[in-house]
Amino acid sequence: MLEEIKQYMKEHGLEAYRPKTVLFDMDGVLYDSMKYHAIAWNKAMAKYGIDMPEIEGYLYEGMRGVETITIKCREQWGREIPEEEAFEMYLEKSRIFHSMTKARRQGTTAFHAIKGDAANGRYRKRSATIACRSGTRFRRPY
Repeated sequence: MLEEIKQYMKEHGLEAYRPKTVLFDMDGVLYDSMKYHAIAWNKAMAKYGIDMPEIEGYLYEGMRGVETITIKCREQWGREIPEEEAFEMYLEKSRIFHSMTKARRQGTTAFHAIKGDAANGRYRKRSATIACRSGTRFRRPY
């Protein structure tokens, strides 16, 4: 993303990067990361013997990952699994998603940037307004 910022500055004759507002998109409004989530769901669930075609990733969009896994296990294994087990499976899905270099390059790991940049005051030092857009409830890390 740094190269894009440098290119923008060059094209618009800007000498320094001084944003007035910083918007973090958490749900794919500015960048559609859903195709990468669908791929990650497919690969991760296959590791556990669960059939989840990529298209099904779209069907569960917006649902907590643990809930999605619980449903798939109930459907295919015929039993309930503990939330801790579902969480471990979700961690694998997240690992696959974040390992996709194209997804990372396109900024879909913005949550980590927000956590680091907001924590160290990077944008506040520049008097920038910080906004985080998301329809997701952040009650739990999964």
